[in-house]
Order: sequence, then structure tokens, then C-alpha cells
Amino acid sequence: MHDEAQFDPYQPDQDVFDIASEVIRGDNIEPANVTFYIGGTQNPADRWLHATWGHVKRFDSMTIIGMRPGSSAGRLEQALIRHFKFRHPDNCDNKALDNRGLCRQAAVQFLYVCIKD
Repeated sequence: MHDEAQFDPYQPDQDVFDIASEVIRGDNIEPANVTFYIGGTQNPADRWLHATWGHVKRFDSMTIIGMRPGSSAGRLEQALIRHFKFRHPDNCDNKALDNRGLCRQAAVQFLYVCIKD
């Protein structure tokens, strides 16, 4: 797994793809028994714990894989969703191929992957 001590939220985009791939695969070559969701939010704690739409209700973990300014986070989130949904359509829980819920006015957006084992 990615070394958290060396985590740089502004890493180049390819590194974000690599980190997402590590999180999704875990110790496996393919995510055969894993369901995952890729998203972006300005408030990771709220997105995880919220009483109505919190991911904690459906997933076992949420890992922050990067951080970007609002609109660039949206472009990267969309690229991540398309990349992983194409490669793992049975495992990716994203319904849409875009980032329709992302707030583009937020100064910073966190990109994340949720996993259900």
C-alpha cells in the first residue's frame, strides 16, 4: 500500500492513478471480490460520516488519493472514473461517468476511493 508518510496531495496525475490502483487492488492482481467507488469532495469527513449520504453506510473504507483545486479536481475525478470503470465494470460502483456532484467553486477538492470487501 502507498506509504502515508510520503503522501503528497499535489502529486502528478499519474501518481494519483497509481495510488487509486493500489487502493482498489489491495494485495490482489484484480479486484475480483471488491466493490469500489471513486469520488471527489470538499469535506471528506462529512462525505464519509453524513447521516443521509455518508459512504460509511455502504463501504468499509475511504482513502484520500489526491487533492486539487476545484475544476482541475473535477477533470481528474472524471478521468479516474472512466479509466477504472472501463477496466473493472463489475467492481466500479460509480453509476455515471462524470462528476456531477462536485462543487466547482470550492477552493480545494479531495479525490478518494471507497472500498467494500
